[in-house]
Amino acid sequence: ASHSQKRRAILQISIAGILTNIVLGFVFLIFLKLGILYTLSYYGAYVNAILAGFNLIPFGPLDGAKVFRLNPKVWTVSFALALSLFFILSNF
Repeated sequence: ASHSQKRRAILQISIAGILTNIVLGFVFLIFLKLGILYTLSYYGAYVNAILAGFNLIPFGPLDGAKVFRLNPKVWTVSFALALSLFFILSNF
């Protein structure tokens, strides 16, 4: 595999967990808005927002450092989505 293919694979692996947390956070947010299992939905969204935010820290061995180094635009969009979860949750 070429160098660019390896970089792409590392980026995909590194962002997969972060995006999973972001998607789950928004799914729980939808449940929260619909009033479905309110407490579980709130904490589900909150925990996933924290996990995504933590994993996006661009330092050391964390996935955020790899994503930031390989594609700062992907990191910025992911960070904005994770941050938006916190802002939306602050209204509940």
